[in-house]
Amino acid sequence: MKNPLKTFNKDFLPAMALGITVTIGYGTVYYAYAILLPYMAKDLGISLSQAFGFLSIGVFVGGLIMPVWGHIVDRFGGKWLMTIGSILSGLTLMPLAFVTNNYELLGAIALAEIFGLSILYSVAFPSVTRLKLSVTPQQSISVITLFGGVASTIFWPSTLALY
Repeated sequence: MKNPLKTFNKDFLPAMALGITVTIGYGTVYYAYAILLPYMAKDLGISLSQAFGFLSIGVFVGGLIMPVWGHIVDRFGGKWLMTIGSILSGLTLMPLAFVTNNYELLGAIALAEIFGLSILYSVAFPSVTRLKLSVTPQQSISVITLFGGVASTIFWPSTLALY
């Protein structure tokens, strides 16, 4: 039987790293809301529908910036966008802990989504296709997708445990 470590292709490492980043990204800027928004809605005295409506608006606002992120990836690649986006995304999640009314909630979610979309599939996929690797872009995208697919499995229970 062949040793799988001897046949491992190091050109999968960028896709694996992006997969970990995407997993964390989806877990923080999407799946955590499924756990946290019901509690936030209750604390703020708003309906659950209104809280998730704010998330929908935030995703829409974040989507408006996607042409800018796409231009940056086309021009410079995604390395710096995803690196800076990870930092800014983390920082923009912090105001969610301090919201006191529905307007602040909407603003905090919109801000988090603007930078959060810079660390998801929409930037990771074109970034990996720009790399000169011995594996095909389709193979790299499959690896990233495999990692990202477990984000909810990891982040729903861990967010519940942290709450």
